[in-house]
Amino acid sequence: MGGPKGGKAVAPGERWTRPVLGRRLSETRIPMCESSVYLIQGPEKALVMEEAVRVHAQGPAVVCINALGERKIIDHAEIAEASVVRHEILLRPRRG
Repeated sequence: MGGPKGGKAVAPGERWTRPVLGRRLSETRIPMCESSVYLIQGPEKALVMEEAVRVHAQGPAVVCINALGERKIIDHAEIAEASVVRHEILLRPRRG
């Protein structure tokens, strides 16, 4: 199985990477930003998806997608916080 857009397959434990603009693939690669998505439930947070590459609101729900295209839809939720430093996205139940 190839990587994104037919690229090189990634071995277990490796992370997807993308080319740096203006350079050839063989010269420089940087890691993709992936985040863990959690749903806040009172004082606790429950893991919804590890290594999500895209998270967006869709009506009263939040959609999480990983690098393999797997999707999770969390109904009646909204994005509470996104931290690119901690690679963490927090969701909370939608109010109202």
